[in-house]
Amino acid sequence: MNRKLLRLVFATGIILISISGFLLIKKSNNNCDKKVNNKKVSLKEITIKTFENKVITDDNVKINKKAKRSQFEANTLKNEATDSIKKLRIKYASFLRNHPFAKTKILPKSERKAMGIPPNAYYEQEWLYNSNPSLGRPEPEVVLQLQMQLDEQEGLNRVPGDGLDNQWVERGPNNVGGRTRVLMFAAGSTKKVFAGGVSGGLWVNNDITLASSVWQQVNGVPSNLAVSCMTIDPNNSNIMYIGTGEVYTWGAVNGNGVYKSVDGGLNWINIFGAATNANVGDNITYIQDIIAWNNPNTNQTEIFFGSDAMAYYDAVSPNPAYAWLGLNTIGLYRSTDGLSFSKLNNVSLLDVNGRNYAPNTFDIGADGKLWMGTKRSYTYPIIGGMIFSTTNGSTWNLVRNFGTNGRVEVVCSKQNANKIYVFTSELYFRISRN
Repeated sequence: MNRKLLRLVFATGIILISISGFLLIKKSNNNCDKKVNNKKVSLKEITIKTFENKVITDDNVKINKKAKRSQFEANTLKNEATDSIKKLRIKYASFLRNHPFAKTKILPKSERKAMGIPPNAYYEQEWLYNSNPSLGRPEPEVVLQLQMQLDEQEGLNRVPGDGLDNQWVERGPNNVGGRTRVLMFAAGSTKKVFAGGVSGGLWVNNDITLASSVWQQVNGVPSNLAVSCMTIDPNNSNIMYIGTGEVYTWGAVNGNGVYKSVDGGLNWINIFGAATNANVGDNITYIQDIIAWNNPNTNQTEIFFGSDAMAYYDAVSPNPAYAWLGLNTIGLYRSTDGLSFSKLNNVSLLDVNGRNYAPNTFDIGADGKLWMGTKRSYTYPIIGGMIFSTTNGSTWNLVRNFGTNGRVEVVCSKQNANKIYVFTSELYFRISRN
């Protein structure tokens, strides 16, 4: 019995040891498999990263090669151009030493005369002046081509009155005297023209191309009112504005503010600056220029005008025998609704004494920027000779002070935003009074 029990215990132990060994072996195999798998994953990651690094490196090498190649090509072209200029200079220097007239050109006049050629080397020098440095000779064959180009350019640059085939023709009127301060074609028309008279009134000619055409006074603008400027709304050609009064006549032809038309110039009404104040210094009496401008920031029309003042003399009044008309209205005015205006009192638009500069003219550049030239006001006096610009209508920048202290007329190129034309006048004037 004891032997059987002992055998059973021994057999059971053997089985348990075998099972434990199997489990240990399996666990060890699992650990080995995990290590092997981990090594495989790490190796795969390393391979991918190595490939990515190689691709990046190759790309960088390609970029560097491309950049170096571009730089090389640029340097080559530059060197070729430099070499070409150097070669041309060397060639031309040699030409000047060895041209066909090199020997006769330096001979004394007596020897030249003895040889039967003119004493002076004028023709030889002219031949050199007309020579093409590259060819080493003149090019008479291109003269005709150049002449044709010049003729064509001259035709493009023609202006009215520059020839017998392009003369001015008179279009009246023959029954009204005085100066015409403003002349403007109706929007979209090549026949209908508006004219503003300094001696009074706004007039229209419905067909300026006809010699028999007549001028008619428009409705709403008094015939004795000086019309000095006109503008058309760029966003609605039926809306038009005129400014009245001219300051250069020393109070002889006064204005009455701003007039507006909403039907293409058929009828007009006063919208701002009517002479309703008992104090003549508070009235808008002299408008130098007016302009309707499309503000590029809002794409809405804004109207600007410049106002000045002048002394009105009355020989029968007690001393002093004059009054300053518009004295308190000098400056730049702006409207955003086409009806009400307000004076801009920006620091840039004031002189050192806090007085408003007197605008003289406006124009719009090819980029939509609004420009303004100033004038000397006879009142204090306020200096002129300056040009301002704005891109938003609110902020005005002093672009240049010409130091002329007179009128500045501004005309902008319609093709080149960086080009404007300015006419200036110097003015030294002093008003004396007892």
